[in-house]
Amino acid sequence: SLIDDVDDNNYNSLHKHSICQSLKNNVKQSFENLKIVIKTPQVYVFIIWDIFAPSCYYNMAGLWGSRYFQEVMDVKKKTADYWILVISLSVIVGGLLFPPISNLTHSRKWVLCISTFIGMLSALGFVFINHNIGSWSVLILMFLFGLGSNGNIPILNTLIKETNYDVAGTMLGFINFFPFLFNLFFFK
Repeated sequence: SLIDDVDDNNYNSLHKHSICQSLKNNVKQSFENLKIVIKTPQVYVFIIWDIFAPSCYYNMAGLWGSRYFQEVMDVKKKTADYWILVISLSVIVGGLLFPPISNLTHSRKWVLCISTFIGMLSALGFVFINHNIGSWSVLILMFLFGLGSNGNIPILNTLIKETNYDVAGTMLGFINFFPFLFNLFFFK
């Protein structure tokens, strides 16, 4: 029993040491991956896109969209809230639509650019609309806005993965940090 106690203590000590060593190696590898990500030039293009497109979607779908419709389009809160649901539908449709299109056209970059351009144009439409233009027109603009601002996220994620397979997880996490950070500023 004294021998068993010594063996258990020895085992626990070795086990704690191996866990600490493993954790130390994982942290070291994470920082090495982060250095690779930071040195990759394409990352900054992805970050810029990710700051503006999804952040606008989050703001429209979350904080400002319903209030905008109530004040500018002069509709009731319940109607405005239903109109916002169209954005969610467009993200689902975009997630199903854009990957096959990019596979057929053999271009992720151009599918992302064109879809983002469509989202930007529909967002600009809302900038210049100062009255109720009708439910169907608003719903179509909202659908296109959601499609172009967040429905194309699977394409961006695939581009990120294809940029560097070895550090794809770190790169994706690093890039996805920025839209949430900038939402803090856009919400104010």
